[in-house]
Amino acid sequence: MRRMLVDASAFITLAEIGKVELLRDIGELVRMPDAVVEEIQGGVAAAILDEVCNGWIGTYNVDSNAEMRNEIADARREAGFHLGIEDVEEEGEGEGVQTALDWSWFTEFLGTYTYMSTSEDGLDSEEHELEQSARTLNKTLTQALKGWSGDVIDGDYIEFVDGIKTPEYRFLAKWANPRVNLEVSRERTRREPTPGQLWFVLEPEGATVDIPVPINFELYILMNRIRKGYTPNARDLERSEGIRLIHSRLSEFTNKKETVRILDKVGSELLRLEEDAFGGVIVGSGGNR
Repeated sequence: MRRMLVDASAFITLAEIGKVELLRDIGELVRMPDAVVEEIQGGVAAAILDEVCNGWIGTYNVDSNAEMRNEIADARREAGFHLGIEDVEEEGEGEGVQTALDWSWFTEFLGTYTYMSTSEDGLDSEEHELEQSARTLNKTLTQALKGWSGDVIDGDYIEFVDGIKTPEYRFLAKWANPRVNLEVSRERTRREPTPGQLWFVLEPEGATVDIPVPINFELYILMNRIRKGYTPNARDLERSEGIRLIHSRLSEFTNKKETVRILDKVGSELLRLEEDAFGGVIVGSGGNR
């Protein structure tokens, strides 16, 4: 079960932009210490807290609840695992529990979500900062797509799977750098009924069909891990519809209609298929045509 510990600044920030429901979408079990509850006094944040407190947000006294202290320690270790952090400090060793708002990844996701779900007329002086978050998320998405299979060869060739993956052969094609259709992406995000989910509608280079990619915070964490070298497995595919969609359409981010390389399991090239100037196919083997 995914757990989230919320601090006052995180709750107040989300309350002020009307996105408190984002916490419920990200965390299956959302908790807030009594001391944090006491910090939220007056204003829209306090009014919203009264509605959700001990509803989908649970409260507790961490000093008098040993079970809760153990739960916090478990939550920190689990978060460290998902974030690729090997050494997660135990209680008392560091500066306390790190909340979602302290993660740069969460700040980037929240900024992008706000930018994509708000009409241009509704954006204020923070528009540039929010747009920068969207640029960062797009860069992470592009790097994650390119490194999704775990293999980027000769700079521009990535491995893709069409149909059933086999350990005997690997199929490579050139990466087709996608661009974001910003107008369509923002429109689709504003129409999205699922709280905390945004859309990036991508246009791969040379393609005639857009590829819509649904992104929630869980997927954004995975994309950052892929960017750092992690390769998604079957368990990852089971956890998210967005992850399964990206995996099933990965080959559409390549120029496989122009060039496909087929390698054996040790990395030797068996065949190379290329389109010639007249629309025909040139078949080569081991560098020979």
